[in-house]
Amino acid sequence: MKEEFVGRKGVSLERFRTLCAVAEAGGVMNAAGGDPNRQSLYSRQLKELEQGLGLGLLDRSSSPNRLTTTGAEVERAARTFLGEIGRLLEIDAGREPVVGIGAGESIIQWLLLPRLAPRAGLGGVMLRFHNLKARVAEERVRSRRLDLAVVGVADSPADLEAETLGHYGMVLVASKGLLKRGKIRLERLAGMRLAVLEGSGRVRRRLAELEAGGGPTVGLECTSYPQVIEACLEGGFVGIVPKIVRTASLPPDLEIREVPELAEITTDLTMLWHPAAYEDRAELRKVIGWLRGKR
Repeated sequence: MKEEFVGRKGVSLERFRTLCAVAEAGGVMNAAGGDPNRQSLYSRQLKELEQGLGLGLLDRSSSPNRLTTTGAEVERAARTFLGEIGRLLEIDAGREPVVGIGAGESIIQWLLLPRLAPRAGLGGVMLRFHNLKARVAEERVRSRRLDLAVVGVADSPADLEAETLGHYGMVLVASKGLLKRGKIRLERLAGMRLAVLEGSGRVRRRLAELEAGGGPTVGLECTSYPQVIEACLEGGFVGIVPKIVRTASLPPDLEIREVPELAEITTDLTMLWHPAAYEDRAELRKVIGWLRGKR
């Protein structure tokens, strides 16, 4: 094992921790939280770490400054080391190891909490949910800043382990009595205001086609599906949400209605994890087993 860098001036655990903080925040300024003194400290620590290792870690030509390819590799190694030491200290102190899970707000609320909350704190595992967009959750699993991601993906990344939990389509949510009884078609909702998730996915493309032909109008874009439901409750919108929404999660004044055109738009809900983390962490394997339905 080569350890020539150990003991060099500028090489320390604190500086490696700063490198991890800068990587997670997306730059020195973000990591410093607007504090000029802390920003100066972080910049100096990274410069000293670069000199101690003899490696370029920070691309100072970018704005904000981001890690170089080498810097990202060093950060992943440092995060793994610091994380494992922290985990061993928690175990030695008698605390339960933490499994971090990244997912969108709706997936956490409607899928993960019902499946995992009854087991959280049992079997020597504590869970920590992170409300993240799919792309961010995937990248954090890749860099081992998260243990597990549960996201809707079209194609599973080749460098991570993946397993589909199921497929889901989309449904309408509206105040009871707002929509006519019987079969509903999107093109017949002309004059109604829709609340949808922001973005440009297949649902939005289909709605754009209908809107051009006199169909319903998108009146509100939300950053999460629970916000869509709140808009339906408070603002009289018709919302479009994943079918994984639990009826028990809805206020009693709202109802779910299925629409053929939306049911055809499906997404795979997929677990993603790093293969090395799966081998290293028994608690991660346990949580994956819980999501698979194993006891």
